[in-house]
Amino acid sequence: MRTLVFVWGLLFATTLHAQGTGELTGRFVLDGPLPQPARLANDKGLELYDESLLVDLETYGIANIVVYLYLKPGEEPPKHPESVRPTARIVAKGYQYRPHISVVHSQAGATFHNADAHAHHFQSLWVDMQLDPGGETTIPHPLRTYLPDSITSRLYPWMRGYFLVTDHPFVAVTDVAGRFTIPDLPPGEWTFRVWHERTGYIENVVDAGGQKAEWPKGRFTLTIKPGENDLGWISVTPEELEPPGTKRKK
Repeated sequence: MRTLVFVWGLLFATTLHAQGTGELTGRFVLDGPLPQPARLANDKGLELYDESLLVDLETYGIANIVVYLYLKPGEEPPKHPESVRPTARIVAKGYQYRPHISVVHSQAGATFHNADAHAHHFQSLWVDMQLDPGGETTIPHPLRTYLPDSITSRLYPWMRGYFLVTDHPFVAVTDVAGRFTIPDLPPGEWTFRVWHERTGYIENVVDAGGQKAEWPKGRFTLTIKPGENDLGWISVTPEELEPPGTKRKK
C-alpha cells in the first residue's frame, strides 16, 4: 500500500537547530476511557502491574509509543551532527526491565546490568544470558531490527521489556505525558513509523484539527523544514491499541 503524505498545518519555529536541521515533536493521547491497571501474577507476592498500556491520569498521554525514521532495507541513514553514539543501558531491577523500552544504536551496543540481589535472565533475538547480582556485560554491534523486539526472562515469566536497534539516532519513545521529540532531522521528505507494544503498528489516528488520518503499516510521510515541526495532539482510540487480530473493523 502506498505511504500517504501526512500534512497537518505544521508549526515552524524561527529558531534553527544544528546546521539548519529540523525537530519533530508531537503528543499521543488516548481518546477513550482510562485503562484499569492489571496486576501481574507472580510467585514473589509483589505488587507488579502490566505496563503494556500506560496512560497518564491527567493528560491522557500514552507512554512508550516508539516513533522513528523509517528506512527501507539497504537504505543509508542521513547524516547526524553527533558521530559518537551512547551505549544503551538495560537494567533488571525490582523484577522488571528498565527502561521499559530501550533504543540501541547498532554501532554502540547495549550494557545489561542486574541491580537486584538475585540472578536475572535476559533473552531476545541477540541476547541469551543470566547475570548474577550486580553483574554487568556489554554486547557490542547488535544487528539492526526493523521493529522493536522483546526482552524476556526464563526465571521470571512476567518480566518483559522491549528494545529497538537502529543504525541512526532519529528515534523517540513517548514520555509519561505522551510527548516525543526527534531532533536534528535533515530537511526534506522523510517517512516515519509509529509502533506500540500492544498493537504493533498504529495505523488510524485523529490529528489536532479533528481530521482522521491513516498510516499504512504505521508509516506516515512528512516534509521536515528547518526548526520546529510540531504535529500537535494525536488522538488514538482504545480500539486502535487492541492486540492484532482483535481490532474492530473501522
